[in-house]
Formats: sequence, C-alpha cells, structure tokens
Amino acid sequence: MTCANSPIDSGTLAYVTIGTKSGPVITPVLYGASGTSIWYLSNRKSLKAKILSRRPATTWVVPGSDGTSIFTGQARMLSPLDPLGALAALPTVPAIGAGLASWTVRNPKHALGFIRDTLTAVTRTLPYDQVLTELRPDALTTTDFVYERGTDAPAVDTRLDLGDLPTGMAALINNASGILGVASPDKLLAMPVAWDPSTMTATAPAELLDNVDGETVSACVTLDEPVHERPTQQRGIVLRGRGIVSGDTVRLEVDRITYWDGFETRTLKVGSVSEELR
Repeated sequence: MTCANSPIDSGTLAYVTIGTKSGPVITPVLYGASGTSIWYLSNRKSLKAKILSRRPATTWVVPGSDGTSIFTGQARMLSPLDPLGALAALPTVPAIGAGLASWTVRNPKHALGFIRDTLTAVTRTLPYDQVLTELRPDALTTTDFVYERGTDAPAVDTRLDLGDLPTGMAALINNASGILGVASPDKLLAMPVAWDPSTMTATAPAELLDNVDGETVSACVTLDEPVHERPTQQRGIVLRGRGIVSGDTVRLEVDRITYWDGFETRTLKVGSVSEELR
C-alpha cells in the first residue's frame, strides 16, 4: 500500500538512509512528529548531515508496535548557524515548534538522559553544533513486519573477524531483525528484514526487492541494541559490502563495519577468520 502519510505514534526510532561513495549506510535517530513529517536533532558536521544537505532525497524506516513503515521523501536541515535557512523556514515555524515539542514529549527519558550525559560524560556527548532535520515524506509503504532490537539467541559462527569491535558489540551480529539498505540503480532502498547470521542473509517482506532481483548491489544491514535512556549508552553496527539479491533475500558479503558507541562512530575493515583460528 502506498499513500502520503502513516501513523507513526507507536515508533521510537527512525532509521535514516544515506548513500556514500562506498554504498548505503543506515543509522537510527530519535524523532518527533508534526503532521506527516518527523524531526530529529544531529551534529551539523556528521556524515549524515553533510550528505543530506547535498542530496536531500532519502528513505527512512519507522518500526512500530504492529508493523513497519517505509518512507521516501526529502530531508530539510535548519541550523542556527544558517540565517538564510532559518528565514526560509519562517512559514513553517509552528510545525518546527510542534516537531520539537513532540520529540520532548515522546522521549522524556532520553531528554533527561541527554542532560545527565552532558553533566557526567562531557567528552562523549553530542557536540553543540546542532541541526534540526525535517524528513518530509512523498510516499509510504507499510508492512506487517515487526522489528525486534537485540536478541537472546546463542552466538553463531559467521566467519567474520569481529575482534576489533568494542567489548560486547560483536553479539549484535546475532540479532534476529535488521534494517536492510540497498543501492538500486535509481534510488536508495531501505526495509526491515529477518536476519540469519549463519548465512549472512537478509529476508525482506514480499515484493520490496523486485526491482533489483538477480542483481549484485552495494548493500548494508543495520543491527542495534534496544533503546537505552542515555544517548551515550546506545550502540549498533552496520554490516557493509555487496549484496547478492535473489527473490526476497539478500546474501551479504561484508568487507567493513561501521559502528556507533554513543556518539562515537568508526568504520573498520573486516576480514574472515582463518580456518586454524576457528
């Protein structure tokens, strides 16, 4: 089903897609809602902000309690350091205020957690050079896929060398659900998927991969922890590389991992564990 707007009241995080030279990357943001738009805050110098300021067309995924919504649309950034942008945004000032208010109301524990982090973990908190980003949807696809963060599943042998990840983060490879990003010939695709770490295979809801069936594409799968109250506690990984598409499945060949540990982000090259070490 495709339409112009969708209920997003039961969601907590929106997973926003950017296209880098080496392929798609998807990371989550806490959001507020105003009308059909969602709003989030980020560092103006972050890779996500830099790319969306140049190429505002994007896709974002909002998991809810009864299903998942996939949006395509445009990003618009409003920075206090950009007076012309702020002036252009004046006609939508009520919507901006509503979006910020919604963020606070929807995320009271996280707002308090941000204040606590600012006081107790100054070196790890989000820099003060903030930009408010509005994601305005043009179209929506809904699925009944229920996304579950984190897992209690036992570890499996993925044959990936994950030794350089921060302590405990390698376990995220075993999540049962993830968010898949695919660079199709004409646009970025994003969707929730069931994740099988033993075969490094993502299975998407029916028909969402029809346009790239049979192709080998740049792809990523984002796997993250359940939502924490404090921003510096939030962690996740993005498995990146080539995706071999067959029907509703993508087999991922990983050559690098981007991870976030609070507001610290890093990308690592990843190889396979040799036979004698397994």
